[in-house]
Amino acid sequence: MFGCACCACERDAIPVTGPIGSDAVVVPGTHAQIPVTKVFQDNATEVKDFLLKDGSIYTGQIQGAKRHGKGKRIWEGGKSYEGQWYEDRMHGKGTFRWPDGRVYHGDYVDDKKQGVGSFVWPDGRWFHGEWRDGMQHGAGQAYNLEITIDGIWDNGKHIT
Repeated sequence: MFGCACCACERDAIPVTGPIGSDAVVVPGTHAQIPVTKVFQDNATEVKDFLLKDGSIYTGQIQGAKRHGKGKRIWEGGKSYEGQWYEDRMHGKGTFRWPDGRVYHGDYVDDKKQGVGSFVWPDGRWFHGEWRDGMQHGAGQAYNLEITIDGIWDNGKHIT
């Protein structure tokens, strides 16, 4: 028997020295071994169909034991995010889809919509503009099925 690479327990585990030249990486603090499909120059690795604790599935790049780089996560209820990750958080450009047809495409910072992005509702309404802390904030344009509105938003509310 080999000791687990994360905690030196007595469980059976394939000895893993790291992602380069390995068939799998061990997630620290767990006994989970993630199959590696690709290794990148910055020591990031790519994994496929990794089941997370909450039942969601992640396919994409990791660095260490964190989602980092490009990847896609699909939650049990059908919502998904595909885009850039930074230390386990949605961070950079990405697209979030909800099962009811809503879609957000744009910038994320620390798991929140932040920067410039577009949100489209299933009925055809949309908003394109600036976001902060997950809400419309700053200059934007919205369409409500009748007219297009240009204006300024403050914490999700149209003010001018």
